[in-house]
Amino acid sequence: MRPETPEPTALDLGEAKVGVVNLGTGTPRDQIQEHVNHMAFAWNAMIDNLTEAMLMTIQTIEHAAFKKAPDGLVAKLWARAESLLARAATLVTGGTSLAATIGIQAIKRIVALGDRLEASRVQATKDAFIRELRQNTKTVKLAGLAEGANLDVHKIVSELDAEFAAIGRENPEDAWKRGDQGVVGAQAGFLKQLEQRSRDYAANVPAADDFEREFLSAWVNANHGERNRSALRSPLAPASYADGFVEVDLVLDFDMFRSRFAIRYQDSATLHCPQSREVAKQLTQTRGSRGLDELGIPIHLRVHASDKAWDKLPAHWKRDRQHEIRFDSGRQIENSSVAPYWRWLMQSARTSLSEIFEPVRTLRG
Repeated sequence: MRPETPEPTALDLGEAKVGVVNLGTGTPRDQIQEHVNHMAFAWNAMIDNLTEAMLMTIQTIEHAAFKKAPDGLVAKLWARAESLLARAATLVTGGTSLAATIGIQAIKRIVALGDRLEASRVQATKDAFIRELRQNTKTVKLAGLAEGANLDVHKIVSELDAEFAAIGRENPEDAWKRGDQGVVGAQAGFLKQLEQRSRDYAANVPAADDFEREFLSAWVNANHGERNRSALRSPLAPASYADGFVEVDLVLDFDMFRSRFAIRYQDSATLHCPQSREVAKQLTQTRGSRGLDELGIPIHLRVHASDKAWDKLPAHWKRDRQHEIRFDSGRQIENSSVAPYWRWLMQSARTSLSEIFEPVRTLRG
């Protein structure tokens, strides 16, 4: 008769015991240090990506136009970048001090940097602005030595180590003791959760393309509004024009087979903003799988009724052959007078703004 295999103790390290963290020759603090360092490296990579995206944005827009933009431009760009920073920061929340230290405090440093860059944008040459951008972003890196740069990895590790010890005091039967080669129970769960957050944080660091997409979208929004035309305009041109939006021309048709209205979708849209050709090209490249309606920029739809649709239109929509529906950056209708028409159109054509923009793969300036 085979002897029974003894029940593994809490510190038996192997597949037999679930929820064990193998320390090898190290300590729990070493594990904590490793995970925090991993997030610190990810934070530095994120700042590098943000810097690169700003440089690409300046190259796309051209510094002359960038410099002449309305006051507060960098604040608008930074607000879009902040949403990406916050998204990454939420991955380190959940009862640890990381949320405030690596997340919130880091965002505050980046926002403060934007104020300095706004002054530089207006006053400096292109080369001087780029130098200041590189220098200032370097100072907010986690591992930097310049004033205000160091988020103090040692302090973060010490705080997490204290949290680890507190969990041990609450669960003394499973608490790690010096010399143990493994951690079990609630303390093991703490370390594993920290490791997972570290991985999630690194995996979700915004890429340079992510930041550039947000910067360029903010550029479009910053120029949204009515602009006066040059005094040398054509006599046939109106005195002002709309700017800072993406425009799509649609045809309202009537499907005789299904006996209902239908939209003829387009595969391209037109961007209206300063440096629109260059900005459109970069937005097309950086938007990834996002629809143009998901970029957070104003949208103008011009819907023209075909002959078949015109014949079938209800009488109260026959005042105009073409309707323009303007949406703000939050996809709310700006010209509320056409809201009833838009609701009727969506119901009659059985579509939505997202479906209209789904086939639009090209943005041109």
